Amino acid sequence: MGGHVWRRGVLFVLATLIGLGATTSAFASIVRALDLVELVAKSDIIIVGQVTRVTVSTDAYSRTVSDAELHVRNTWKGSAQEGSSVVVRALGGTKGGDTLRVIGEPTFASASTVVLFGRRSPNGAYYRPVGMAQGVLRVRVRPDGGADAIPTTEGLALVAQTEDGKLVPRAGAFAGAIDLKMLGERVQAEVRHPTQGSHAP
Repeated sequence: MGGHVWRRGVLFVLATLIGLGATTSAFASIVRALDLVELVAKSDIIIVGQVTRVTVSTDAYSRTVSDAELHVRNTWKGSAQEGSSVVVRALGGTKGGDTLRVIGEPTFASASTVVLFGRRSPNGAYYRPVGMAQGVLRVRVRPDGGADAIPTTEGLALVAQTEDGKLVPRAGAFAGAIDLKMLGERVQAEVRHPTQGSHAP
């Protein structure tokens, strides 16, 4: 975790991805860019879910965290049953009049619908978004009745590491809005037939 910055009454935490040896720039978190193959491989569940409530608390490390309960509408990967609920945890939130924002972490609004690429916590109580905000896309209904998935990577500086250790900018999995049905088909195809040579663990 990087430094803390106060601006307009909000505490911002600048985060870096451990292992890159990167430092943060003002109001951005430098993280390794993940493509769709890596997002799918690293996820224990991939779902479309509606946020039913958000609870802010303090975790075992004295960090402010927001737990969003998602009502599962569609499951693209994993064992989450449609109609059930799962919890996704993000760092930061508003508690007691104070707001802690971790740059690059997703935020959740009640009644919104999201696509979650989630990794199970060690105790199985909740999921963490894969790649920080890379693992959460907002769902927006179009006038024609279809829906788009919108990346939520504001505050992230996505990079790749070269063989000589340098960090260079790299695009993530999504350049912009993507049709939700098309995304689901791509994800489920990757789940059924994983791309060979993926370096995701």
